Amino acid sequence: EETGKDFGTVIVKDQDRFFSDAYSGMVRILEANESAVPFGWDFVVNRLHSTIPQFEAAMAGQNDDRNIATLANSLRRFHHCLFVYNERKTKDYDTAWNHLTK
Repeated sequence: EETGKDFGTVIVKDQDRFFSDAYSGMVRILEANESAVPFGWDFVVNRLHSTIPQFEAAMAGQNDDRNIATLANSLRRFHHCLFVYNERKTKDYDTAWNHLTK
């Protein structure tokens, strides 16, 4: 439970989304024991739904290969988190697959 709160704190305070690992960590905790995170899946899913378009727009405007790679890595993590949510929690396999293939 404490780890879930810590990841939540990082996610809230990380306005620039530099620590995409916090989302992956939070999803692992939610997947294993949903009750260990008091704010649950909605907290993560809502933030990802608003963050992904921002990262996609930022990536589209980049010319620097290193910046593109960094943004792409974060997007991959974000989409994987939504894949896990849709595959394990909602059982919406079409949406899960859609996130896995992005």
